[in-house]
Amino acid sequence: MLSIRTLNLPPTKTKLVFKLPPCCIVILIVSHQLSANPQGIFMADLETLVNELPKIVHSLRLNIGHAHDIMQQIVMINHAQEQLRNIQEKIKSSQLEKTPITTVASLDLVPKPVIDEDYTVYIYKYDYPGLLTAKFGQLPVDISLKQIQSKIEVWIDWGDLIQAIAADILSDIQLVQQLNIDASHDSIPATFQSVEEVLKIQLVLDKPKILQQQIQQIIQAQEDSLKIKERLEFIFDNIKQSHNLLSILLGVSAFCGKSGFALEWLDDDQELIISGDGRLQELTDIINDCEFYQSKIDALILQISTLRIKSEKKIT
Repeated sequence: MLSIRTLNLPPTKTKLVFKLPPCCIVILIVSHQLSANPQGIFMADLETLVNELPKIVHSLRLNIGHAHDIMQQIVMINHAQEQLRNIQEKIKSSQLEKTPITTVASLDLVPKPVIDEDYTVYIYKYDYPGLLTAKFGQLPVDISLKQIQSKIEVWIDWGDLIQAIAADILSDIQLVQQLNIDASHDSIPATFQSVEEVLKIQLVLDKPKILQQQIQQIIQAQEDSLKIKERLEFIFDNIKQSHNLLSILLGVSAFCGKSGFALEWLDDDQELIISGDGRLQELTDIINDCEFYQSKIDALILQISTLRIKSEKKIT
């Protein structure tokens, strides 16, 4: 006969002990706490959810420009972070729901090994051409829930960083004013190209009125070329010589002008990746561009000056 007696334990715990004849086998009673939904449906729902990640991560960027725009972006970044946290919590909940709870009715409890399962999901959406591989990873991809959790932590930290940068910008009135001024100017590449076009002018020497108009164009180009030289020196000093992030951003702003730019990500060497004027650049790339234009600006100024002298001689 199988007899059952109850051990005297604290009121909150009652433990059943089976007295078994030698020939009997200990019986294990296993109960599982599973989601009400079938596992297949659950994974499909989770896959749909994580496929929103490319869109959310793409929005974790800071466009540098007018103060009002920066304030609006802080709200958007906060919202993106909340979406990430929501996905993070749902992944954590899913991992709890799929964990079985085992109750062992035995006199001698033997610890059972815990199998640490990790589901993978397929991220297929890739309709955000500006989304950086360095920021998200290759797409499409099969990725484990643990990897997603780790990535979400990094993305949230990035959101915190660009929010802090935004706050620093907004607290500096002079910086905000300079950003507004830069937003009214063409970028260095666009201004340089516009000035170069003046060199293609064919002087109309036999028509004084037209020649006078051409001279005015040349004078304006000469002024613009001198301003380009000043801007390049300012940009180069602020980006290459300064270790202050806000000063660096001022230099980038002066380079990009009304084209604007956005802080997209940090690369593996902790260097800012910047988008602007339809392309992605690191700070090193902007410094290289500055050096390129600095190597050409003096020759351009000389050519325009020579053209002006030639044209003014014809008008007198």
